[in-house]
Amino acid sequence: MENFADIPIFLAVVEESSFTRAAEKLGLTSSAVSKRVSSLEEHLNVKLLNRTTRKVELTESGERYIEYAKQAYKAVHEAENAATENDNMPTGVLRVSAPVTFGHEVLANLLPIFLQKYPHLSIEVELTDVFTKVKIEDFDVILTAAHFFDSSYSATNISTDEARVVASPEFLANFGTPATPEELVNFNCLLPSSHLIPNQWVFFKEKDEIKVKVSGNVKINNPLAVRILTLEGIGISCLQLDTIHDDIEKGDLVTILDDYKITPRIFKAIYPEKNYLPLKVKVFIDFLITELDKRNLINNF
Repeated sequence: MENFADIPIFLAVVEESSFTRAAEKLGLTSSAVSKRVSSLEEHLNVKLLNRTTRKVELTESGERYIEYAKQAYKAVHEAENAATENDNMPTGVLRVSAPVTFGHEVLANLLPIFLQKYPHLSIEVELTDVFTKVKIEDFDVILTAAHFFDSSYSATNISTDEARVVASPEFLANFGTPATPEELVNFNCLLPSSHLIPNQWVFFKEKDEIKVKVSGNVKINNPLAVRILTLEGIGISCLQLDTIHDDIEKGDLVTILDDYKITPRIFKAIYPEKNYLPLKVKVFIDFLITELDKRNLINNF
């Protein structure tokens, strides 16, 4: 297609909602950007953009065209990566989304090793504890324990994360200790938790499943913050064992309801399903699995 080179310029204009900002991003003049988009419209014989002095918007034809244009442009990049990388040396930019705690506690410590091993790669990491706000199409790999299913994506298990219900000795001395999961409804429970549904804690004893809807006076979207509040005696929490292991060892936190099991959560890497899996994605996932197993790390999220 003779106008294929105009597609990334069109995509930049749509992303920036401005010819001027797209020109700055691409290092071109505004007039050059405008001419390239007009050339694409002439080739297709349709109007893709409505232009006003205040904004740029997609036309109905533009809405239909842009999805295929994104796929085509992405496919070309994948083809270039496949052609230029060899079996041992991945190149390019690896874009990763990960939970905040995992990023701080684990990923930041492993990245120097990864980049030393693969010096021709650069990596962009975005940390968030709110999986629903992640635009999965913006990343090569999404690290998460959240439930996710999309037939156009694959998932590889990275690790299994155990959890414990804990409280500070001071909290238990002041408010007592629940003897069964059902009694948690009478206690201040801190959220989020390691459970799939944060305020519905699920326990197992032999063949019995026990679901308890808990509540508390604090909700804060980071497990490290929940840990601190638990240490301060604010309430009972359910957290990944690796987050609280040292606190338990020192006696700063006490495990409770130990006769009941909590289903471990699976921490996984999600990536687009493709005929060709970029080497940068493969080596990153393999690296994580190897390093976490070697260090016996249980991931936090």
